[in-house]
Amino acid sequence: MSEVLQKLSRSDDPLERDVARAWKAYQNNRASRNLDRNVGYEPRDIRMLGAVEVIERRVRNSASGFDQVPAEHSYEAIVLRYPERFPADLVAIARHRIGAEETEFAPTADSAILDQRVASLLQRERLPVPNGSTSPQTVSMAGTQFVRDPRVKAYVLQQAHGRCEACGVRAPFKSQLGIDYLEVHHVKPLADGGSDRVSNAVAVCPNCHRAFHHAADSVERAAALFGKSGLGRLIRE
Repeated sequence: MSEVLQKLSRSDDPLERDVARAWKAYQNNRASRNLDRNVGYEPRDIRMLGAVEVIERRVRNSASGFDQVPAEHSYEAIVLRYPERFPADLVAIARHRIGAEETEFAPTADSAILDQRVASLLQRERLPVPNGSTSPQTVSMAGTQFVRDPRVKAYVLQQAHGRCEACGVRAPFKSQLGIDYLEVHHVKPLADGGSDRVSNAVAVCPNCHRAFHHAADSVERAAALFGKSGLGRLIRE
């Protein structure tokens, strides 16, 4: 942890502590992709200009960071938490950008809309680990459907790099949205109280997905996932 980050973490200013949390979220995202935790020139710039000035410059330059940290840790979110510290036009920019992000990628029970949102997210180079939901809501459509978070599905698919996380084979084809076709399986089913979080989800080929649901050894297949290297995100719920 850099000296500047340590200082921000211990600051009496809650805005500066929020900046430290944003940096830690950024570092955790990099670590999840086996990259170093370098935060670039941010410490130098904050030492020279102060946190408020750096945040304003980044937001005005559209450096939202939504592909690096969850929206709640973005500089836009910090602006909205401390609007009295920033110019009114900057607050308006931040409000619009956060609102658009939340609307465009809101959880949904519509599978077609979910896949469209997932495809849009996958255009981003690096997705941060999303929070997801420990208890997904249900809605009544043609039967009961769970409200799914597109950020969770997109993150799991991106981590799979086009290969089934169960058997290792390549995705069998590209979907109509142009992405590798893998299906996201919840290890503990949502209907049994499983979460819609990355810790309970894997990207698998259609054959493995059917096997997880219908094979005679489906329980053993699910248990074997926890022993696979590279799937350290999974937890037993």
